Amino acid sequence: MISTSLPDSRLKYWTIHETACWFAGEIPNYEDAENQALGRCAGSDEVAKLYRLLKDDVIDETLPCLRVNGPWRNWRLRPRDAIEWAHARGVLLRPELVEMVSADPPVKAQVAPVPAAEAAPLEVVNGNNSRAAWTAEARRIADKLHLRDHPHAFSSLSDIADRVAADFRERGIKGPRVPLSGGTILREALQGGQWKRPK
Repeated sequence: MISTSLPDSRLKYWTIHETACWFAGEIPNYEDAENQALGRCAGSDEVAKLYRLLKDDVIDETLPCLRVNGPWRNWRLRPRDAIEWAHARGVLLRPELVEMVSADPPVKAQVAPVPAAEAAPLEVVNGNNSRAAWTAEARRIADKLHLRDHPHAFSSLSDIADRVAADFRERGIKGPRVPLSGGTILREALQGGQWKRPK
């Protein structure tokens, strides 16, 4: 039996308030959403903590969202972006919630990689690309991808990281031992305020 603290699998967006509740294993209280989100209700401390983290990452644009009129708690997140955010932040999620979101095929923007002519050369240290060089290059490519996408779409950080990884593979740029994955690029070069989306 599926818990009532799980979202309807047909939802295309979750509000910040709903996301915090479902991640904490709580049922969203729509009648008293503000007090639940701020931790003023009994047992809502974990909801309030997650709500603050989600809100902060939406503000600094490390978590993409659909901004709607009204309070923060009503701004909307794509479920896949919310799950990726939770994994990156180390938030433990219930397996049934992750499986529910993972059952849907990922939606990726179809945008060409940065042409090789625009690519800057990397300095090579001891036969390997240095971390400082490839992270700077990853941020430069992310800037270009974001600016290219921005008039039409708002790609998630993980989507941009995957596209940077594809560009690196095409150009033969590797980490110390292996090709760089989208997750490594996301963690080491783009997340946590290391990269800001250009305006």
